[in-house]
Formats: sequence, structure tokens, C-alpha cells
Amino acid sequence: MRLLILPVFFLSGALAIRAADSPGIIKGSDQFEFVYRVKLPEIKGEARVWIPLAKTDSFQTVTEEELNIPMKWEKVHDRDYANDICVLHPQSADSGKTIELRYRVERREKAAYSASSADAARYLRPEKLVPVNETFRTL
Repeated sequence: MRLLILPVFFLSGALAIRAADSPGIIKGSDQFEFVYRVKLPEIKGEARVWIPLAKTDSFQTVTEEELNIPMKWEKVHDRDYANDICVLHPQSADSGKTIELRYRVERREKAAYSASSADAARYLRPEKLVPVNETFRTL
């Protein structure tokens, strides 16, 4: 059976809607609404969908306004990067359904910081889905 994997961060229309009307760099703090929205394609076989879940940290306060997930799902914690992920296993009956996660976010400005060499090595190492060849090394 073929497994259809839908990485939502590529398929979803992630919308950041500014609270202020004027464009530009915001100093201090900024507030906005953030929406993940995805319409499931036709599902003919087994499928999985991963959606990253926003969370509060020292530089942002996230308020969950609405989670509209019209099917069974589970929250999974990524041990490597400490992220929470919504994991769904949609069935063919879920084809065409829309999933929407809506957050209110307040971001606080942070200064640049230097990463340790261990962090740099971890985040810049090759991954199975990231090409590493001479072309990319020269970039």
C-alpha cells in the first residue's frame, strides 16, 4: 500500500496578518494573527499529515484562538527540536476537508546571538531530504 505523506508546512497557506496598518520593521514588540489553513486533497490510500503547533517561548506569547481539525488527531512532541506537532491520519472520507489553526501572537524583539559550534554543526549537518553536494557547499 502506497503511503501518501502531506507535509502541511508546504501545502498550507500560512497567513500572518499584521495588527498594524503600516508596513516596516517593528521595534520592541508586535502582535499579529497567524493562521495555518490546508484543504486536504483527494485521499485514495493511507495518509499522514503533520502540522507544527505554535507555542509560547521567551520571545513570543502564543494564544490559541481556534483549532478546527474535523477528524481525530494526536499531539506529538519532537524530542530533537522540542516542537509540538499535530499528527493526523485522514481517511478517504476526509478528502476535501479544511483544517485551520488560528493563533494570536505577540513577538518580542531579540538581539542577535552567537550560536555555539555544537549548535551550528547540528543545524547545518546533512539531512536525508536536504541535498549536500559541491553546488550547495559553494553557496
